Amino acid sequence: MEQLKLLSIEPWWVHCVGLFQDGSVRKIYLSPSVQNYCYTFEIGEDLGWRNVKSLSSSRSHLVGLTDDGRVQVESGSSYCFKGVEAWHNAISISAGYESTAGILGDGTLIYSYNGGVDPLQCDRKDVKAITLCARTVYGVDGAGTLFRSEGGLTKILANDCDKIIKLGVLGETVYGLTTGGDVKVLYGNDYDMENWSCIVKIASSNDHLLGLTNNGKVLWKGKDSEQIKALNPDSKIVDIFAGCYHSLAMNESGFLFSPKNYWLRYW
Repeated sequence: MEQLKLLSIEPWWVHCVGLFQDGSVRKIYLSPSVQNYCYTFEIGEDLGWRNVKSLSSSRSHLVGLTDDGRVQVESGSSYCFKGVEAWHNAISISAGYESTAGILGDGTLIYSYNGGVDPLQCDRKDVKAITLCARTVYGVDGAGTLFRSEGGLTKILANDCDKIIKLGVLGETVYGLTTGGDVKVLYGNDYDMENWSCIVKIASSNDHLLGLTNNGKVLWKGKDSEQIKALNPDSKIVDIFAGCYHSLAMNESGFLFSPKNYWLRYW
């Protein structure tokens, strides 16, 4: 199979979209292969987005961040998320249920629920990393403070998180990927982190957390953990993607592996 020039794949609800190296975003069609849990994929229709450098999605919508800091939105509701399209100078975005959070160039956190901007949730400065879980924003600022912002109220959860470059949330537990490749529990009561080292990427969704090791193996926490076998074929995995109800892993040859297939018929 010819290797497609993809930057990333985003499992969006029951759909799948691809971000390509030319900055375009297109639908992805998956077809089962002869191997269990293995899929080939084809490029579908172009969403019309250009100069996109990253994607994030939730059950309600898909957002894309462009090179010049603008945000593109795709949703089944034509009005709910138009407010974020007015954002400028964004450097990071995260999608939650009916909500979107972003970091602006000056480190300010900006938040939108159902299309509007809530100023009560824009009081954090020097923010380095964020993630949305449903409508709750989790973030780390430049002082290494882990915070949670929900309903206009901000709560400090932990300190000494200055080496965190990526956040993941599973239930009430917040995980952080460090610059050294370890995944640590920043807040919560998960004590089973023995194998979570030499990690190059984490991805989280509603009910699971994925980790990709530097030797191409996928780790899993959360619901349906027995399905981890589907994401660890004999070949080396080079990327992982977590969606609302499903996940994907890509091997060196460009094949995709997924433990679920009920959503593949959509589009």
